Amino acid sequence: MKLISKTLLVLGLFLLPFTTIYAQKFKAGIIIGMNGSQINGDNMAGFNKGGFLGGIYVDYPFNKSWSGGFEMDFTMKGSKRTYSDSNGVATAGPGSWDDLELGYLEVPIFAKYHFNKHFEVYFGPAFGLLMYSTWYPGQGSIGNQGGEAKADFLRNYDISFTGGVTYNFAEHFSATVRYSNSLISIGTGSYNSLLSNSPINNGLTNIVISGALVYHFWPQNLKN
Repeated sequence: MKLISKTLLVLGLFLLPFTTIYAQKFKAGIIIGMNGSQINGDNMAGFNKGGFLGGIYVDYPFNKSWSGGFEMDFTMKGSKRTYSDSNGVATAGPGSWDDLELGYLEVPIFAKYHFNKHFEVYFGPAFGLLMYSTWYPGQGSIGNQGGEAKADFLRNYDISFTGGVTYNFAEHFSATVRYSNSLISIGTGSYNSLLSNSPINNGLTNIVISGALVYHFWPQNLKN
């Protein structure tokens, strides 16, 4: 939580010039939400890993239909093994680890199309810097059958594509849902010797579904 607080403080300080200088042209606000994530290539399926999403956005309208902007977010990704109870005994499903938690400082760059004053869609690339990783190897890994460790088989960055839809339901509030998928593998070469049961040739990619509430610093005109 300390890392999240410090990250949001930095994002807030970054946003301050926009709130004082460009208030007449730019839109800006705060994003708070939750992620459901998985990693393609880890021999697991399902958005079983929950995580926090929070940050700021800045948006500039080009005309009534199109706008563009970016966000600076702290976002948690990763994947988690599921367990099923069989006759009272917890049985682990397939997977390369028990739990992998990743925290990124991410900058999505969006183009937005506004159908009307309430609905909009957005899409674009996102560039993430890995801030930390927490790895619980468990039954799926070689040489380390338990405990917590730093995941040293990952790249320190992520490049992804993100798209979503937003509903503006009040002058200062919107709800948004988005999907994100890595464009390159987040794994490095050492992953080959670390885990034996993952299709490394296909790479590892973050896949995330997010839901968030957006607070706009300036009121939106939602009439008509």
